[in-house]
Amino acid sequence: MMTDHAAIDVPFSFRHQCWFCAEPSKQSLDFPLHDDEISLCEHIPLQLPCCPECLSIAKQHKLSATHIDTFRAKLKKALALRYKKHLDIGNNWTKEELAQSEFNGKAFEGFKKSAWMMFEIAQGRMEFQGWPIIVNGLEISAFAQPSFSFDGEEFPHLEAAVQEYAKRFQINPAYLSAVVDKIGSTRFSAAIRHCRINPLDEPEDLALLVSLVN
Repeated sequence: MMTDHAAIDVPFSFRHQCWFCAEPSKQSLDFPLHDDEISLCEHIPLQLPCCPECLSIAKQHKLSATHIDTFRAKLKKALALRYKKHLDIGNNWTKEELAQSEFNGKAFEGFKKSAWMMFEIAQGRMEFQGWPIIVNGLEISAFAQPSFSFDGEEFPHLEAAVQEYAKRFQINPAYLSAVVDKIGSTRFSAAIRHCRINPLDEPEDLALLVSLVN
């Protein structure tokens, strides 16, 4: 099932910048990355300005999360591993120590001139925190799904619980969702029981089976 991802508002001062690392944003990243993760997302699906490298890392590592903040942290970790050598320059040297070091040869002289700049670029990408996520003038918190608890388990929202229990008991998720819509989330257990007692064998029977619940 294809789902539209809402493009976030981009302040003028951040135009053409990657939301994750501030590099030039020649592409965009849809979060969640995969349609089958959308039901677990804690907010509406988002489309964010993204540089080719961050997009490549996200897809290469098949990053997954239920909230964009968690996803960003995972992407940053993967980016830091890629640029570990550059970041280690700042851990092992100060700018002054590097400038005063007695390296010999053209290769070492080139390292002295470029190393600190490479460190600062990598560090800047790590420290960049993007800008507040706003969609059509509303902050992301306005689109947050209410959490849902059932049988001692916490879910980011009701639909996540529907998807999880449909999977556990091999229930058609659309069927369980329709029953929950009819009798309410407070009777979630009854909805599961009804779907298990009256299994949906043919998709066209969905309306009939839902009508039987009371």
